[in-house]
Amino acid sequence: MTLKNPLFMGIDAGSTKIRALIFDIKGLLVAQASMQMPTIYSNLGWAHYDPEELWKITTKVINKSLSLIDDPKRVVSVAVASVGETAIILDKNNKPIYHSIAWFDKRAKDHSKKIEKMIGSEKLFKITGLT
Repeated sequence: MTLKNPLFMGIDAGSTKIRALIFDIKGLLVAQASMQMPTIYSNLGWAHYDPEELWKITTKVINKSLSLIDDPKRVVSVAVASVGETAIILDKNNKPIYHSIAWFDKRAKDHSKKIEKMIGSEKLFKITGLT
């Protein structure tokens, strides 16, 4: 079945907000919703996210954006972009084992400096893509 007027959703889980945007075939924005990304600062230099809370917020913004269009079935694809190098590590039951450490968290700064001294900044960049 081919839809006459398909729509396309993009989900952006960024460092400050989680957004769901819906575009038409011409790339025009037809609906959007967003909520703040709740960052946890538990210690000096530490920054992380609660994966369960992120999922709740993500589903809320998706549902809100879908509620703003005439027929959610018109959405034929979804693209997702997330917060840099942040990962959610799951156990064997697909449950998060810890908070997601934000890309701007500083707790490993000393370790990364040691690694950089051992292998050089150029090789470190080639391996990680980070400076």
